[in-house]
Amino acid sequence: MALSAASKFTEAIFSYEKTLEIDSDNVKALNGKSWILANQFPTRINEALKQ
Repeated sequence: MALSAASKFTEAIFSYEKTLEIDSDNVKALNGKSWILANQFPTRINEALKQ
C-alpha cells in the first residue's frame, strides 16, 4: 500500500501479485491491485474485473 501511496503503481502491482502468490485470498492485495488497474491503467480494466 505504501508503494501505491507513493504513486509507484507498477511496483505496487508487482508487490500485490507476489502477495497473492503466497496468499491468493488476501483481500487487501486483491482490492489494491484491482484499484490500481482500474484507476491508473484503464486499458487493463478487464484484468481488474477478473480479480
